[in-house]
Amino acid sequence: MKRSFGFIAALIAAAVTAFCTLPAAHHDGTGLLAVDAAADDDYGVKALEYMEHISQTYPGRGWNSQTNNECCEYLKSEIAAMGYDCRARYFEIEKNGYTYFGENLEFEIKGESPAVILVGAHYDCVDNTSGPDDNASGVGLLLEEAARLAGAKDLPYTVRFVLFDCEEEVALGSIAYVRDLEEHERSILCMINLDSICAGDYMYIYGGHPEADGSVSRTWAALQALDAADALGLDMHFHPDVNAQFPTPSKHTDSDQQPFDAAGVPYIYFEASNWNGGNHTNFYQTADPDVVNGKMFHVPEYENMEFYRAHFGDRIEKHLAAYGKLLDFLLREMAAGSTVCVVRTEPQPPEYTTTEEPATQEVTSEYTTEEVTTQEAATEETTAAESAQEQSAGETSAQDMSETGQEYYFGRETKASKETEDGVGEFPFIPVMATAAILLSIMAVVYVLLKK
Repeated sequence: MKRSFGFIAALIAAAVTAFCTLPAAHHDGTGLLAVDAAADDDYGVKALEYMEHISQTYPGRGWNSQTNNECCEYLKSEIAAMGYDCRARYFEIEKNGYTYFGENLEFEIKGESPAVILVGAHYDCVDNTSGPDDNASGVGLLLEEAARLAGAKDLPYTVRFVLFDCEEEVALGSIAYVRDLEEHERSILCMINLDSICAGDYMYIYGGHPEADGSVSRTWAALQALDAADALGLDMHFHPDVNAQFPTPSKHTDSDQQPFDAAGVPYIYFEASNWNGGNHTNFYQTADPDVVNGKMFHVPEYENMEFYRAHFGDRIEKHLAAYGKLLDFLLREMAAGSTVCVVRTEPQPPEYTTTEEPATQEVTSEYTTEEVTTQEAATEETTAAESAQEQSAGETSAQDMSETGQEYYFGRETKASKETEDGVGEFPFIPVMATAAILLSIMAVVYVLLKK
């Protein structure tokens, strides 16, 4: 009986040794995040279900509309069902002499560091559409990732999810959110904005703040995201440097990253669009000849699932899957302050700067972007004027926030990368456990031999 016990102990110890001497479970041999094949195939699947449900069940989610309020309650129930504590942050904010109000929904999962990576998406849309792309797509991806991370114990940073209201009123919900943050809530390392990610021709990554000299500051997060996309084999780009107002890779206005950028927080902004046509902004989304002026969002004729399916096939699935994979990687592997992702071992590239005179960078498209024809020229001036008005509104909104007189400071915490010399991360307790298991194994074997 004692011999049997000793033999069993030896087997158990050997098994523990074998397990503990393996590389860290959340990395594969290349240093890339290890996700089993089934899980990898699931990226974007749940996001699409959420996107379709929200756009079909709660169309016209305009400010203070019944469908917007109902959608808010639905989101609260979904968040609670995942096991999170959802905090509804009610706000009121003045604009042009009118008081707007709404609810931002916030929930988080603790990481090894209290510094926060904040993932945001707005759940409202304009009154006259169902808003599948703008922005049920971003909400769907946020909820999918929240479900994926629920219960995770090894995140490097705390992840805070925020669903913003009133974005279509020029980011009023996120402006109020930043305004109302208490001191202990301001240690935000990076903000990741998910907005209109499924319908546009190209998958873009934006980030950085344009400076007066033409350079772009606070770009480390966007550079790291693009490097991670490349490492993961995802077809993503910075936008071509064709607009002096938004030097590559920046797009700091007209969505919920705006108030965070104004407060000095680095941001990553995911959006699908096409900067090669029209007036060279993200308001031109596609070169599809059936879309007048290339703009789909806020236009009922184009912003609907039927149009997307008829014109773009499986683009929605591809975009949601790609952005989902990148988002999951960044939340698990973000390396604060680094311009390259954690799987890279080569020297970091220099900080990205732009030239004073942007040069057009063409990207191959499934559509052909041609010069504006005489027939299109009549509408081009109107489109440019509308875009300029929207951009001006965004800048004015940021100015309104700065005029409140409140100073915004967000603490920075630079956490050393978990990357080891060979580029593969490991949990620090594994070598200790492995040594203990080896000693236990030796002792068990000696015990068996002495009893013979």
